[in-house]
Amino acid sequence: MSDAPDHDEIDFSALQGALAGTWSIEREIGRGGMGVVYLARDVSLDRPVAIKVLHPHLARRAEARDRFLAEARTGGRLSHPHIVPIYAVGRTGELVYFVMGLIDGESLGAGIRREGPLPPAHAIKVIREIGWALAHAHAMGVLHRDVTLDNVLVERHTGRAVLVDFGIAAEVERAGAMSLVGTPAYIAPELIHGEPPSVQSDLYALAIMAWATLAGRLPFDAPDTAATLMLHVTADIPSLASAAPATPSRVVRAIERSLAKDPATRPIDAEEFLVVLDESSVATTIPPALDRWVTRGERIRPAWAFAAPLAGMLSLIDMQTQGPHGAGIIGSALPIVVVLGATGLLHIGFALSELRRVLRAGYGSDDLVLALKQQRISTVPKPAPLLGRVVHDLGSLAVIGLVLGLLTPAVQYAMRLAYGWGVFLLVLELMGWCWMILWTAIGAEFVLQCHPIVRLPTPGRGERFWASRLGRAAARVAGVGLRRSAEAGHTLHRPTELMLNLAIEDLWQALPDTPRKAMQDAPGIASGLRRRVADLKEALRVIDSTAGRPAAEIGAMRQRLADRHEAGVTALERIRLLLARLGSESSPAGEFTQQLQDARAVERSLLEELGAHRGLWKQLKPGMRSASPTPTPAG
Repeated sequence: MSDAPDHDEIDFSALQGALAGTWSIEREIGRGGMGVVYLARDVSLDRPVAIKVLHPHLARRAEARDRFLAEARTGGRLSHPHIVPIYAVGRTGELVYFVMGLIDGESLGAGIRREGPLPPAHAIKVIREIGWALAHAHAMGVLHRDVTLDNVLVERHTGRAVLVDFGIAAEVERAGAMSLVGTPAYIAPELIHGEPPSVQSDLYALAIMAWATLAGRLPFDAPDTAATLMLHVTADIPSLASAAPATPSRVVRAIERSLAKDPATRPIDAEEFLVVLDESSVATTIPPALDRWVTRGERIRPAWAFAAPLAGMLSLIDMQTQGPHGAGIIGSALPIVVVLGATGLLHIGFALSELRRVLRAGYGSDDLVLALKQQRISTVPKPAPLLGRVVHDLGSLAVIGLVLGLLTPAVQYAMRLAYGWGVFLLVLELMGWCWMILWTAIGAEFVLQCHPIVRLPTPGRGERFWASRLGRAAARVAGVGLRRSAEAGHTLHRPTELMLNLAIEDLWQALPDTPRKAMQDAPGIASGLRRRVADLKEALRVIDSTAGRPAAEIGAMRQRLADRHEAGVTALERIRLLLARLGSESSPAGEFTQQLQDARAVERSLLEELGAHRGLWKQLKPGMRSASPTPTPAG
């Protein structure tokens, strides 16, 4: 970095003169490596604001100035209670500044340096709120790149945590032609190796911040920058449980998992981090009606647990009554068919009742898919308890006993000739016990966490079914005759594209017969657009979580997909507005048909775009990244 003129002062008079009439500056309230922060008043709205002005020596550098302005505008796109709002950004002569909301408080770092680590409950609240802020930013396609204790402000009277400076507070440390953006104590190992920033590098910085909030000190700290960066790359993760013994184990797991050296083993996104951090927060994301439907299997399991041993007992009694011959064995299958068939019908009726309940509440098959996905993400696998393992082993032994005893009728006949009826009857008695143990173990599988003797559906199968044409048809049939709620009671779980798609379907259904027939393609086009937008969102998520591809390659592809994603959402919005206008017109105009065709063209172009990039972004999924990136010096 150059030596002079590195820190010439901002001309206060020139600054106030340039901003007069719009912003009235009162005094300086803070300064950092990138600029000075002033307390000011918004003249037109008569409210306090904060104005951050770029240091003059940086404002004269085109690279620093352009990055400051561009990323301030990026931060202005974000609207979240835990992200400081940016109201304006501007440049007047050599003065480059942005105006943001004023937070009456101090930085988290200042508070910890003065009073030590936060109590666990307060610390977890702060970590959770900053996690929410990052989740929102990442969903909007914005990376922070400098999550630190000093970039978190804590409001004085409410304790609310607010994230500031999205990528604009980080100074650039130069090494030859390369640059490393961020604060050394928070930089992820892959960034030190020269890989591009990602969602995972933001989560790494969040975990460093969380570790320090609970422990009162940074996990990786050294006298100079080079030594600190080396610790990130080579040192083991310090034990948070030892540094802050009162920290709940789930919080320790969430933080230490996010500090993994390999970004592929960190949480996929901030939402997954929050799931591990606070398991109870997941339940609030699924509306009660959908949560009841998702957990319906837990309420029918006892019926199967009772039916399985009952079927085994009745079939054994029937076999003993009719005798151990071919007809008796075949006849003993009847109780099994009757009991399990009746239980199956009960299960189907119960499942249909629960499905109609959730459909009556105003939800559809898309909501079912979202609820199942959320349940799958939030379910943490648990090891089988001792009783479950014992039941599994007994069931396995019973199967072996039955196989040995029921090989063929010829073996039974030979046994009677060789050993007499006594031994034969003893074998039959043992087989009866094996039979009952097997069916009891099968029943226990429905209520115990043990290795499944009866294989249950694999994760994700339900999502695929309800997202398929067959699943959607089943939902329509199940909803026949229902008086549905006009609007679902809770819809915050729905992504934007689904909300628009459902609104389009409702508007189309409300049209008079003539315009509805003229616009009969609208629901299908909207549904196709919604699926393409969801695919693009998944592609963007994969790209944002990657590390190991050249920055130019990733950046160009991500920008193109982000533009197509925006085009898809815009097309959905236009169809919704089109149908809303059409509902108020006496007859459809020619422009309506043209706009619908334009939306169809957008849907086709999105499909082509996905096909063109699908092979590449599939390679970017976790586990397929470069395992040995080339180190880049940072000192």
